[in-house]
This record gives sequence, C-alpha cells and structure tokens, in this order.
Amino acid sequence: MKYWPQFDETELGWALLRDAWGHGYATEAARVCAEWGLSGFAFPYLTAMIQPDNVRSVRVAGRLGMTSLRSDVLLGDPVIVYAITRPAGTALPPRHAGS
Repeated sequence: MKYWPQFDETELGWALLRDAWGHGYATEAARVCAEWGLSGFAFPYLTAMIQPDNVRSVRVAGRLGMTSLRSDVLLGDPVIVYAITRPAGTALPPRHAGS
C-alpha cells in the first residue's frame, strides 16, 4: 500500500515478474492486503491506479470487487482509478494515540 498525498488516497498495488503471471498470486496477495488495510486502518477505501491498457491488472481489480472511480494522471501517465470500500456496517478501527 502507498499513500499518495496529491490524491489524499492510499493505493493497493501489485506487480509480478512475467513468469509469475496467470497463477492467481496478484489476486491472492492483493486480497489479503485489502482485507488488512480496510480492517486495520482508518481508510474508508483503497484505490488501484491502473493504466487503461493493463488488462491483467483490471481483471485483478475486478476480482477484488473494485469498481472504476475516475480517470486521472499518475506520474504523467493516464490511469483509471479503481476503488474498494469498507464493507457497510464495518466500523473504522480506533485511531492510535498521536495519529
């Protein structure tokens, strides 16, 4: 996960070497990280900033239950921002002292 101050959002990202593609590793790891991020931190949602032609990452986002939020630009490249929100009725975790 990476916090992007220019968007005031936290991104859930994944990247694998080509020989690891197609085994479900990105989906499995991203799912665990999303569950951890949404249950352990006060994020109302997590994003994934995906270049429009990155079909494999779009599929991972879909399997995670992410939906398209908006088009944007990240580091000079156009991206589609996908998001997953905290499940309804799930309380935000308490803030830690000093945060």
